[in-house]
Amino acid sequence: MSARGFLFRVLLPGFIGSLITFLVYQHDKSRSIQKSLSSNLSPEYISPESPIHPIKAKSAFLQLDSQSQKYAYYLSQAAREGSRIIYFQKSFESPALLYLLLSIFEMQSIPELKSQLVSANNFTELEWNQTIAYLAGFLQNHGNFRGLSDKKFIPEIPEARFHKALSLTKFCELYEDTCERLWSEISKEIYREESVGFPEEKRVNSYYSSSLTKADGLRVQKVLDKYGVSSLNTRLLKMGDSTFTLLVASILQNSTENQPYINQTLEHENVSVTVTYGDFSPFLKEVVTNLEKAKHYSNNTLQVNMLDEYIHHFLYGNIENHRKSQIHWIKDISPIVETNLGFVETYTDPLQMRAEFDGFVAIQNLQQSKILQRVVVEAPKSLSLLPWPKSFEKDTFLKPDFVSLEVLTLAMSGTPLGINIPNYDDIRQEIGFKNVNFGNCYAVIVNKTSIDFIDPADNKTMELMIKYFDDSMFAKVTLHELLGHGSGKLFQENPDGSLNFDVNQVRNPLTQEKITSWYTKGTTYYSTFGSLANPMEECRAEAIAIYLACFDEVLSVIFPGREVEFDDIRYVLWLVHFKTTIHRLESYSLNERKWGQAHAQADYVTVKHIERNSKGLFEFSWVNKEGKPYFYLKVDRSKIVSHGKEVIKDLLLRLQVYRSTANVQAAKKLFESLSHLDEKWQKVYGIVMENRKPKRIETQDGLKLSEDGKSVELVEFEETLEGVLQSWLFHNKLKSTKDDLRREWRKYKDHFKRHL
Repeated sequence: MSARGFLFRVLLPGFIGSLITFLVYQHDKSRSIQKSLSSNLSPEYISPESPIHPIKAKSAFLQLDSQSQKYAYYLSQAAREGSRIIYFQKSFESPALLYLLLSIFEMQSIPELKSQLVSANNFTELEWNQTIAYLAGFLQNHGNFRGLSDKKFIPEIPEARFHKALSLTKFCELYEDTCERLWSEISKEIYREESVGFPEEKRVNSYYSSSLTKADGLRVQKVLDKYGVSSLNTRLLKMGDSTFTLLVASILQNSTENQPYINQTLEHENVSVTVTYGDFSPFLKEVVTNLEKAKHYSNNTLQVNMLDEYIHHFLYGNIENHRKSQIHWIKDISPIVETNLGFVETYTDPLQMRAEFDGFVAIQNLQQSKILQRVVVEAPKSLSLLPWPKSFEKDTFLKPDFVSLEVLTLAMSGTPLGINIPNYDDIRQEIGFKNVNFGNCYAVIVNKTSIDFIDPADNKTMELMIKYFDDSMFAKVTLHELLGHGSGKLFQENPDGSLNFDVNQVRNPLTQEKITSWYTKGTTYYSTFGSLANPMEECRAEAIAIYLACFDEVLSVIFPGREVEFDDIRYVLWLVHFKTTIHRLESYSLNERKWGQAHAQADYVTVKHIERNSKGLFEFSWVNKEGKPYFYLKVDRSKIVSHGKEVIKDLLLRLQVYRSTANVQAAKKLFESLSHLDEKWQKVYGIVMENRKPKRIETQDGLKLSEDGKSVELVEFEETLEGVLQSWLFHNKLKSTKDDLRREWRKYKDHFKRHL
């Protein structure tokens, strides 16, 4: 135990200890706040005041028959087992902290630990709540970076007190040396305010070893592109100036059957990359064990084939098997239990090449799904309203499955409202895709006090926000996922060297000239656009959503018979878009002039383009609130269709042309011109940061198999901080052990730990 830890544990009991702790806490917090205001990198906390959102699925689950319940159970277990990988992808310290937490709560329940700390050792209720809020947020986000965010959150309780809380647990009293050794390795990392990036940017990531630079990553990517090796399920170690090791996630380490580059060194332009399989093997073994069991309860051969391909993918690490799994998944139309898992989204890789492990299991909401299927049927008519020529649209709209789901299991770092996958460009264009809407994940507006940055005296707008928030979000997510991500053609070179468009006939609508650039063999949208790929695609999808909402014929498909409400729904939808953009300023670093989250940058680009070109569609009213600067957002609803629609039309055309023709330079120029914060937006940013509200934390229902294995029970949790923590501890009762975590972490920890 450190001297400081001994001081707090032994020499300052009772009232004096509590008083000094309080003063230290106030000093630390004041210093932290001053630091944040000067650096514009404000501390991120999971607060005891965070609203709790229960993701409930009981009514949907009880409608399943016994076979489907067991199918859902084993799929959920597979997803949960795989989610252990996310901790390694979040930060160096996250797997070690998870090991400590699982060890601690294996020996003590939450009430026992609270009694020990608060009743017997003079911890205040505030300190206890700060501790469990952090632990609950850590487990929910599968690490100490928020889902879909590039910022680390840190404990609100001071470091010395957090250390003491851990040291007083039964596990750390029994295994003091182990705890102190781990704490010494990770404590400074836990409390260091950081964002995702590369070391030369003074940022961190967990896909690349600590000495590896952005230039190194791009050099290696050229090697992998040459040999056709996917980066999605990999990590990368720098072994020398031009030598690297590619770690591929798989169970098997030395199989020549389906691991074509096993232990081989790939070379290109003086860069050498050794391919090593077997990364995260213990967790993937348990994923496969549960997938094998799920097969016995599947409903059709498509599901069996999908699970078989998942199994082969996790066994060998070959992305081709995952691609095949997605083809079977797409063809399995409207299953009552829907699932997907694997290395899918690339948001948290600073190069946006490597993907986090994702897994979800959900149950179809038949009533809402009927509405979405109607939107799919009418999609070709809606697509015809988009502002690009027919030659820039897919040759055939491959009508996807689009269902509304009640989430049962989200084993991922964020909580999306909808998903459009797979992200394999060729599969999307040639075979299709699926859209899902996560209906039970939507935020809830309770009353007017829940709505910020709108003038409370504007009763009409307040009433409309409360009345139409759910409708506007449903329409926005529907249009974003189906017609946003599901539209637009990529001009590509086919394997035989031909092109998938007529180069002599197709004209660029921006220049009226022939097409001169396209995706060459072996390249994809993501490999071509790199770090711009996700912001640009999210911007295009969101712009399509707010653009199509301007057409009554589109809204009539989603809300038939409610024509008299369309203007109100459209107004709230646009207003929500502006408000969301304002809140997402939190992900911007003013010092670095850099966006940390793709969706945030995407939204801001649309709003900035509207501001420049729409002649006052929205404005800020500057006021004082409780003696401090504040603003109210006002949107002129009369200009949404007359001005806003045409402005977004122009942006959409540019985005699609640049995307179709692989015109990276034009896209970069557009985004750079629209991504910076001018003086007015810096003022907005400052007020937003000053008035940040605690982000919500969530419970998810659990599933429990009976001892005889014949039935599955759904487990619910209280909507309290303790309930949230209990929820995520329950989800971590898995076959892959805490010792597996520790061994996997120690295997490469020296490569990923920074030496400061």
